[in-house]
Amino acid sequence: MLVASNYGNQQNLAWYYNLKANPPCSTTFRGRRHEMEAYEAEGEERQRLWVLDVSVYPPRNHYAQRAGNRRIPVMVLPPARVPTG
Repeated sequence: MLVASNYGNQQNLAWYYNLKANPPCSTTFRGRRHEMEAYEAEGEERQRLWVLDVSVYPPRNHYAQRAGNRRIPVMVLPPARVPTG
């Protein structure tokens, strides 16, 4: 998961718009590349992930206050589906 908090600034980060426009992406972890397919969490899923994130990084609540009317996006990056057949 990625949280596009931008330190509470009023605008979203460019990478957020890039992932929205181009959900297929890749990450590298411990030298291994992983193909992912990004989507924005909504509703109960977003709330659950937000609470989890804030439990790990409490300053994010302050960012949400600073962001004003901007709801901070939470992006989920599950593994991309491998085509079958």
